[in-house]
Parts: sequence; C-alpha cells; structure tokens
Amino acid sequence: NSDEEVGSHTSRALLRELCAGARCALGFEPAFHPAGESVADHSRIQHVVRRKGCGRFAFALHGVAAHSGGAHQAGASAIEALARKVQEVHALTDHARGLTTNVGLVRGGRSVNTVAPNASGEIDFRFATNQDGDRAAEDIRRILERVERPNPANELEVRADLEAGGGVLWPTLQPSDASLALSALVGAVTSRLGWEAEAIARGGASDASNAAAVGTPAICGLGPVTQGIHTDQEHSSVPALERSVRVAAAVLSELGAGA
Repeated sequence: NSDEEVGSHTSRALLRELCAGARCALGFEPAFHPAGESVADHSRIQHVVRRKGCGRFAFALHGVAAHSGGAHQAGASAIEALARKVQEVHALTDHARGLTTNVGLVRGGRSVNTVAPNASGEIDFRFATNQDGDRAAEDIRRILERVERPNPANELEVRADLEAGGGVLWPTLQPSDASLALSALVGAVTSRLGWEAEAIARGGASDASNAAAVGTPAICGLGPVTQGIHTDQEHSSVPALERSVRVAAAVLSELGAGA
C-alpha cells in the first residue's frame, strides 16, 4: 500500500472493501525480536496481534503581522497561538491509558523582527482503545479550532484552518479468537522450520487494523525482522528476509490446504 505511511487516505476504503468477507489478512510490516538481540541472530521472531490505533491532524494558523519593535501592539502572533495549542495537545497524553499525543512538525513566521502572521503544525496521536481515540480526536479538534487572542494590547484573533481528512485514521487492532488461531498457525509453522515465534503488541499503526475493522481476522509483523524503525539506523538482514519468505510461504501453503 503506497500511502500507508501518510495515513492510507486514498486506499482505506478500497482495502476495507477487498478485505470484507476474506478468510484472513496477513500484514507484512516488519517483524521484531527480543530487546538486546540483533536482526541477524535472535531467539524469537515476533509477530503482532495487537496494535494501537492512530490519528493525525494538520493545521495552519493565521494571525496578524506587525513590526516587532515599532508596532508590536498591532500584531497577533500565530506562533504564540501555536505554542499555547501545543502545550494543550501534549497535556492530553495519558501513558496509563496508552494514549499519546505528539506535535511532531511545526513551522511559522515571516522574519525575526515580525510578529508572526502564520504558523502550522502536524499532530500524531495513538490510543489503546477506539473510544479513547474518538475522544482524543474531539479534544484535539476543539483545541485547534478555538480562536486565540495572544496579544493583550488588542483583541485581534488567530484562527485555524484544519486540513481535510484529519482525525482517527487507523482503528486499534484487537485480538479475536480467529486472529489468535491465525497467530497459533504462524507459531506452529515457524517452529517446524526450526525457529521460535512469539505474538506481541505494538504501538505502531498498520493497515491490518483496516482489515480487522470489517471483521476479517488479521495479524501483522510477518515481514523481515527489522531494527531501528524510523531512524537513520533502520536495517534488516538477508537471513531475516529469507526467514520471512519461508515462514510466509509455509503459512500461505497451510491456509491454501484448508488449515
């Protein structure tokens, strides 16, 4: 899926249509290994049966420009409004509930001596339950859409435009009896090939969640074991790729035979 990393905006409906009524769905996000081990030498191959859900927002703020020395009282800083909103969005994080919010990108301003007339940002939020995801999306939207008046010298407003498509993008992936049976099949096949499998939960989102959302048993993490995901050190290995191919082929063979 070519747009999964940016939200599956154009593929989500098609994925769900194709998955509806399917026997199962296998996701080939990277597999994992126990902490401290390497991609080339690890004791267990970890696939994923539970994932957090994920949502995104992108927004732009519009203030009023003014000279920062000669006419500061005539401006309304979009950057100050942005700073207020970032603090409130981050305050929604609740690690005990598995809810995190992250303003990961910000931009703004015209010049160092200008009250900033513009600012923008992008937000990623993760959640352990779909109810928490819906609530977080409502809270973030409320914070972003609230009009700010950052300059006490005037009543000028900073207003927001939200990019279309923001909100919950992937629901959570929750294990079911059928998906756990699929996981057990992966474990049995992996064992026959001479390795050990382990089912785990992860915080990253995946289109396996879109399959599960229409009732299709889904698991993920059947790609090659990978380390350092989304860092400059992200890497896998040729043996890990070979293991992934052999396990996937054996699982598909078992499913084709009616397992």
